[in-house]
Formats: sequence, structure tokens, C-alpha cells
Amino acid sequence: MDGGSKVTAYIIFKATTPGDWEEVGKVTRIADTFSVPNLKDGESYYFAVAAENEAGLGPKVELDRPVKAQKPSGKPNLK
Repeated sequence: MDGGSKVTAYIIFKATTPGDWEEVGKVTRIADTFSVPNLKDGESYYFAVAAENEAGLGPKVELDRPVKAQKPSGKPNLK
């Protein structure tokens, strides 16, 4: 039950094995991108997001498959 209150944040989780979740970040609005620190190049990670409001944390929504970390290619975008 959400208590009818608005979403106040989205919590991002990662895991190296399914279900072994570690919170890695929190955003207060919907974002197109999110940078997760301390990933190991070549290792696969599972990700999930949960909405949070005054009633608490909602259920995690997981990606269908893991994502392999890789170093970015090209020049960095320094703005």
C-alpha cells in the first residue's frame, strides 16, 4: 500500500549475484542516466530500482539480465 503519497525518491541497487542487493544510490527525480561507482571492468552486475515515499520503500524492479561493466570509449565529456 502506498498510502496515496507521491514518490519522493528512487533507490538504485546492484548485485553480483541475483538477490544479493547493495544500495548504490538515490535520486529524487527520474533520470536518464545514473553512474554507479566502483564497478570492476569485465564483471557482470544485476541492477534494480525501487520507489520510495512516505509509506516506505516499494518492491524492487530488476533488469531482465545482468550488465557487463566496461570502460567508456572515446573522449570524456567534460562540461
